[in-house]
This record gives sequence, C-alpha cells and structure tokens, in this order.
Amino acid sequence: ATAERAANEKRYLKSDLEFIGATVPATAKVVRDVLKAHGALARPDVTTLALALWQHPVHELRAAAVMVL
Repeated sequence: ATAERAANEKRYLKSDLEFIGATVPATAKVVRDVLKAHGALARPDVTTLALALWQHPVHELRAAAVMVL
C-alpha cells in the first residue's frame, strides 16, 4: 500500500471514501488469512464482521467486508 496509489485510486473512482492504497489481491490475502486464523465463523459472526468493516469510510475495508461475505 502506498500513498500515491491511494491518491490515484481516490481520484480515479471519484470517491469521498478514504483509501489505504492496498491492491485487491493484498486485501483478499489479509481477509483469507484472518478467516483461516479464526476458523469457520457462524453466519451471525460473519454478518457482524462485515457490518463492522463496512462502517468505516475506507474503500479497502469496505472491499474486505464484501470479501468476508
């Protein structure tokens, strides 16, 4: 993740969200690693995690919320 990538993505997507500058593959890897570390989550826990991630006005966290589902 770089500040330059974050600025470019924010400008390209014309978004009011904040951007970290992480790539989609990097974000997906973090999601996979976290889910693997915690084992199978019950549906209510998955929903709670996704909602918690979505509440942040950060593009990559919202992408992670979708990936969790």
